[in-house]
Amino acid sequence: MKVNLISSRKKGVSVNWVRIIVTVAAVIIVSIMGINFYLLQVKQWTLNQNIDQLQKQYEMTKPAQEEYLSLQKKIKELKQEQFPEIKEFRWDTPLIQISYVIPAGAVLNSLQIQGDQLILMGTTEQAEELSKFIKNIQNSPVFYDVILERITKEEKISFTLKAKINEGVLADAG
Repeated sequence: MKVNLISSRKKGVSVNWVRIIVTVAAVIIVSIMGINFYLLQVKQWTLNQNIDQLQKQYEMTKPAQEEYLSLQKKIKELKQEQFPEIKEFRWDTPLIQISYVIPAGAVLNSLQIQGDQLILMGTTEQAEELSKFIKNIQNSPVFYDVILERITKEEKISFTLKAKINEGVLADAG
């Protein structure tokens, strides 16, 4: 019996392509994950730097903001001390209402506000226009206690009206 101690020669080198492809794919995936992780870390670091910079800017503006708020408070206090009769409400409603109730032939020359009272001075061509204006303003929900204080007839009819402003209507409009 003969024993062959020399291994038989293989006729070619066999390559396991599946194993190589899987290994290369695994290396590529791990490399991509590593690069992505590194890029995310850099982005996080940059964002943290930006947050720190914005925080420092905010801290620098904080004294100016506090000073602004204190000045606003002082202004409000001074306005209330200087003009205690002026109320804080919107004047657009009375002005809009006047534009609705004034007849076409009436002209307002002056409009004054004293507390909750409105003083209107103007002219009309005819007495009927003035009468219509007074009737319209009396029927308005914005005004009450309408008084014709002065009327003169020269070339035109000059008048002065006083009316109080209904604050309830203003509060509903605001």
